Amino acid sequence: MEEKDRIKLTPLSFSDFLKREDKKEYYVKNMFAKGTINMIYSPPASMKSFVSYYLGLCLATGNSFLNQKTKHVNVGYFDWENPISDIKNRILGICKGMNFNTSKIDNFHFFHKQPSLLRVSSYDSFVIPELREQLIEFIKENNIKVMFFDTLRRLGNFDENDSRAINTIKNELFDPLITECEVCVIFLHHTSKEGKNYRGSVDIEGILDTAFSITKKVKDEDTFLTIKNTKRRNNELEILNAVVEIENEEYEDEDGDMLENIVTVKFNQSVEQEKEENSEYSTYRKHFIENLVFGKKYKNKELCEMLSYNFGVSSSKTTSKIIKWLNQIDVIKSFGEYKNKYYILSPSYASEEDEIKLKVMNREFLTTFKENDLINKEMLKEKFDEKYFSIIINEWLSKGWLDYGKKGYLTTTDLFKSANFGEKLDVEIEDLK
Repeated sequence: MEEKDRIKLTPLSFSDFLKREDKKEYYVKNMFAKGTINMIYSPPASMKSFVSYYLGLCLATGNSFLNQKTKHVNVGYFDWENPISDIKNRILGICKGMNFNTSKIDNFHFFHKQPSLLRVSSYDSFVIPELREQLIEFIKENNIKVMFFDTLRRLGNFDENDSRAINTIKNELFDPLITECEVCVIFLHHTSKEGKNYRGSVDIEGILDTAFSITKKVKDEDTFLTIKNTKRRNNELEILNAVVEIENEEYEDEDGDMLENIVTVKFNQSVEQEKEENSEYSTYRKHFIENLVFGKKYKNKELCEMLSYNFGVSSSKTTSKIIKWLNQIDVIKSFGEYKNKYYILSPSYASEEDEIKLKVMNREFLTTFKENDLINKEMLKEKFDEKYFSIIINEWLSKGWLDYGKKGYLTTTDLFKSANFGEKLDVEIEDLK
């Protein structure tokens, strides 16, 4: 074996190790990071494919995913299970319901009913090298950053309980994609018959960076989804709640049967939380809604003291967890450049008069930032009502329309420049009064 072909170890000294600057880069805020393996799983018919299509579209357009900021990236999606007519119907329904412009989405690539990537022979299993190399080449050529596999089971004809097959998928498919292309891998999977955990080998959990379960509940014709983090490496988001509105239309097929077709699909973050047994979280939410003043800034210490005084919560760990939860469900909003200094009540709880003023200011902000790329924050603050200024700035930053420029300045982003927000923000004020 020639010297150049030898496999070599490359250890790092402690000082070299500390110099490494491998910062975790999230494609969805606190959810899906570059170079990670992630699972979305649920019982059958719990809308995991709907959620994944919506997530893929948010990434491909740079729109927020249930109010979580995303990066505008190219997406690849393997779907072995759903007919292409169903996929198209769902995708178009989501685009119409969420106001995504289909004519501008050319970076979402589909692999429909492709050959199985994993081959199982007797006691051996292996990923087909030719297909893997084709996939790596396609990902590189199209600069894809997030790859979906719907579902894990359809990667090949293997036993989900076979740990060797699971590790083959990781070692021979997912790891090479991450090493060669630095993609984020997201695969869909099913729960066991009991519906409480994922199906198959315990090694599935071992290969994961994060896992999100989806629970579906239908109440009064509304569909509620709970997306819960069941495994995380760092400080990834714990829970997201969504309400899904699907509008269908009936049509008659060639045989005279009445069928339904999806017209629109809308995803909205839900602030309604299910009351857990022995849980006081709903009480915390109610108390904060009733006692926090809309638009007022609160220091973290003040919120902790409020919890301690009203509920006897003295543990800093517990108060931090409650405050984080309240922030996630939009009862309060983190505010400030470092997102850890102040909190303000979410616009979701504004009065009708406040809503009108917020929309007026949104339009004025739009006009201001269309004319200027970089604006002094203090000068901007003097121009607008401080009560609403904090809220608008916070919302625009979270949506990725603004960023912090040089010290004391706000600057528009490429997302703001590339999209037409005029139609969304240029509201008729008279109609609101």
